[in-house]
Amino acid sequence: MECSTSNKLHHQVFNISVVQERRWTPPPQDAIWVDVDRSVKQQNSAACGGLVRNSEGDWLMGFKKCLGCSLIIEAELVAIRTGLEVGKQLGCTKIMVYSDSLEACNLFMHTCAADNPLKLVINDIRDLVVGDREVTLHHTTRTIMGCADFLAKTGHSDYTDTILIPEAPTECLAILLEDKEATIAGRSTAATTRVF
Repeated sequence: MECSTSNKLHHQVFNISVVQERRWTPPPQDAIWVDVDRSVKQQNSAACGGLVRNSEGDWLMGFKKCLGCSLIIEAELVAIRTGLEVGKQLGCTKIMVYSDSLEACNLFMHTCAADNPLKLVINDIRDLVVGDREVTLHHTTRTIMGCADFLAKTGHSDYTDTILIPEAPTECLAILLEDKEATIAGRSTAATTRVF
C-alpha cells in the first residue's frame, strides 16, 4: 500500500506523502497549507484548531472546535478532518495538511481494523481525500505549529460546532509575519542566485 521515494513515504491509494517539515515554506501557487493541532487537558477534555494559508503566507481561514472528552490521537484525527473540510469549503483542490502527530499520519495511511474505535473518523478523512482533490499529509515539528496550537487551546471554551475564524487573531500576527518574511527573504536569495 505504501512505497518509498527520496525518503518520503507515499501512499499509493490516497496520494499521501509523509515528510517532516522543520520550518514554514510556501506551498505551490495553486495549493493551500493547512496546519492542524489538538489540545487535551485533564480528564481528556479535548479541542482542536488550525489555519489555512495560501502560497504567499496569507491567512485564508482559521478554525477551532471543542471535542468534549477525547483521546489525544482522536483529537488529532478530528483536527485533520476539520482542516480538510475547511479547505474543501474554500473550494481548494490542492491541499497540504501539516500535523505534528506521526501516529495520526500512520493511522490514516495504513489499513484500519474493523474493530478500531477510530475507524469512523479515519474513514471520514479518507472520504474527503478521494475525488478531485490532491491531498498531501505532512509530519512537522511542533515549533512551526504556533498558530494552530493557539487556536486548539482556545477551542476548549466553545460549542462543539466548528468555529470559523476569517481574520488572524492578534496572538498569531507575529508568527505569520515571521513566516512571510522568511519566505520573501528565501525568494530574494533564490532570485539573486539565478541572476549570477
